Amino acid sequence: MEYLFAKSYLHFLKFKGFEDYHNILKEFFKDNLQNEIYLELEKISNDSTETFNFFNNYFKNNEESFDEEKFEVALMSGIRKEYNETDNITEFGSKCHDLWEVLPERLSNQEPFLTLRYFEGYLDTNEAKAREIIGKMLSDYNYIDNYRFIENYEYIINVKIILEKMQ
Repeated sequence: MEYLFAKSYLHFLKFKGFEDYHNILKEFFKDNLQNEIYLELEKISNDSTETFNFFNNYFKNNEESFDEEKFEVALMSGIRKEYNETDNITEFGSKCHDLWEVLPERLSNQEPFLTLRYFEGYLDTNEAKAREIIGKMLSDYNYIDNYRFIENYEYIINVKIILEKMQ
């Protein structure tokens, strides 16, 4: 769920990389056809605002089951993808700040999320330093092994989808 939640944040704020959200949701839904949450997510999946609001409400009401580490890893993988592909660092900085503004308060006041808040400001004064800070955050991220897990999970899901289409 945290992976989908992170993807909904990224999509809501116009980051790249939302394409796989639908594929991952279909996989979760297919394995849990009776799950009312996945059913609801499937219904609203084309509306980024409604999906974003659904996840915000869901995790507000289920804080004890929210795995911050999984969420951080998924979010950082999406931010990393955007950073690596961006042609406009100023726009990227603005998106990072916007992302920080909508994070749940318990997350927004801790690292690595505080870096998102200040990145845009660093860009205004010293772009090289800003790139160094965000690059370090993304490359030296504490949960790099989990990030690799997510990359592998995405790969496995994509291969599974391709194989199903071939049958």
